[in-house]
Amino acid sequence: MIVGIEIDQFERTVAEVSVAERSVNLEAVASGHALAFSTGRAELLSAEAEARTSALGMWAADICGATAPKVSLEIVDVLFDPPGRDQDEQVTIRNVDSQDIDLEGFVLRDESSVNRFRLPSITMRPGSELIISTDCRGGVPMVFLCSGQPVWNNGGDTALLLDTFGRVVAVFRYP
Repeated sequence: MIVGIEIDQFERTVAEVSVAERSVNLEAVASGHALAFSTGRAELLSAEAEARTSALGMWAADICGATAPKVSLEIVDVLFDPPGRDQDEQVTIRNVDSQDIDLEGFVLRDESSVNRFRLPSITMRPGSELIISTDCRGGVPMVFLCSGQPVWNNGGDTALLLDTFGRVVAVFRYP
C-alpha cells in the first residue's frame, strides 16, 4: 500500500510504503539503504541512527569500493537562517580525527541532493574547524561556495558530508 504524506519543496510526493503491514520505509532506513527526512518520524530517525552506529548499508566503511578507513569529521553547526541575506548561510566542520584531513574532492550536500558542492584542497588539522559559506566573498578560515541562492531549508534540512569515495562521513540534521 502507498499512502501519500505530503508534497515536498520540489513537488515530489513523500509517501509511506508498506507491504503486508511491513513498512518498506522503515526497513530501507534500518538496513542503511535510505536516509530519514529531517522532518521524518522518530522511529525512522532512530532506525537511521542505529544503522549508522552498526555501519550498515551506506554507513559501512567499505561501501562504494572504499579501501581507506573513514575519516572522523563532524558537522557541528548549520547557520541556515542568517541575519540579512540567506546567501550568507554557513556550515561548520570539525576534524575530530587524530590526523590531518585533506578535503579535496569531499562533497557537502543537502538532504535533497539538489545542492552539491565539491570542496577544494584544504587541509584540516586535528581539532580544527572550518566554516563553509554559501556566499561568494572568499577568505580564511572559510571556504566560499558561491551558490548565489539559499541552500539550507529554513523549515528543516540535513547537511551531509561525503568523502572522496562517496561515503557519508558526517551528518547534521535540524531543526
